[in-house]
Amino acid sequence: MTSPRFGAPWPSAALQPALIDAGPAQPAAAPAGATQPLVQAEALARTFDVSPPLLNRLLEGKPRQLLHAVDEASFSIQAGQTLALVGESGCGKSTVARVLVGLYQPTRGRFLFKGQDAHAAFQRGLRLA
Repeated sequence: MTSPRFGAPWPSAALQPALIDAGPAQPAAAPAGATQPLVQAEALARTFDVSPPLLNRLLEGKPRQLLHAVDEASFSIQAGQTLALVGESGCGKSTVARVLVGLYQPTRGRFLFKGQDAHAAFQRGLRLA
């Protein structure tokens, strides 16, 4: 059977069990002497205030509206390893990435790079290379 659009063969049914049995790739071992993670997120949370302006809320009697984009995300990455954040659209993957690179401040939790608090360094204007 071929793909109607590209004319390329579809994966055969015989190949599918082998792919399923292969399972996920195993993480690489940490380099010798590496004791602390290169990157570590501890209970990261980011909340956004999506409320209407204060005057509108007061006139309409509506409370503040908070959007909890990320709540209690924790992980660590050793040197030489890769982490994939996988989830539904709108689950906070991009928000976690933006917190890690310093575009957003975490509402709670902390992010360490080589054992240093990365956001404290960002605020002081230091490079963490």
